[in-house]
Amino acid sequence: MVVNWNRIHFRSMNLDDLRLMHRWVNTPHVREWWEVLPTLGAVLEKYGPPILGKEPTRSFIIEADARPVGYIQSYRIADYPNYARHLGADDRAAGVDLFVAEVEFVGRGSGSAILREFLRAVVFADQWPTECII
Repeated sequence: MVVNWNRIHFRSMNLDDLRLMHRWVNTPHVREWWEVLPTLGAVLEKYGPPILGKEPTRSFIIEADARPVGYIQSYRIADYPNYARHLGADDRAAGVDLFVAEVEFVGRGSGSAILREFLRAVVFADQWPTECII
């Protein structure tokens, strides 16, 4: 599959995406980051609060050529004080976490292309971050 990485888009995650997230977090290369097999309830518990505005993390579905291929999130690290202390992060540090979910996009340089575009279009477009920890 040939993907035009110049056509990467990030759309805000919504509750309708939770079944897709459940499938994705149960794929072997993503599931290894969870301590127990993620149920749909566990996915709702983890990703629901940011979607509903109950946490400051901004959650996005990564789309390549209009196809959902993974998940990415950004946040102000200082909004999570224990984590900020652990990292020794500046008050203006942003954090980013992501996974490429669709297996055919893994190991093809997609993560680097996604990160470059996300940093340009989302993280540093906000003007407040002086650094980003990924």
